[in-house]
Amino acid sequence: MFYREGINATGVERLATESSVSKRTLYQHFPSKEAVVEAYLRSIEPRVANPLEPGAQASDQPPRERLLALFETPTGLGAPLRGCPFHNAAVETAGSMPGVRQIVRANKHSVLDALTELARAGRCR
Repeated sequence: MFYREGINATGVERLATESSVSKRTLYQHFPSKEAVVEAYLRSIEPRVANPLEPGAQASDQPPRERLLALFETPTGLGAPLRGCPFHNAAVETAGSMPGVRQIVRANKHSVLDALTELARAGRCR
């Protein structure tokens, strides 16, 4: 829901309803909506594309081709592409959720480091 509809558009009541739990139970596990958003971002981070860990078909490609492939539009997703979920979270929670900001910043640094390493690998060949 956070990705499809947005963090601000997804209220705690809706989160509880869609999760088939009461708001009380939700708050027992997550003390705030910010904690839910943080858990969401942590849960998707391993699935977000890492340019250093390409899919099976891209693993044989040279670094330059892997870098260029990052700019291709994904196909066959079935749902509208709304961009990077970490960027979306940063924009939607700007200044209001410091924990989210830290997670987004760490993710962006990780991606930047991976891209830098991949570009360096391509330059050496």
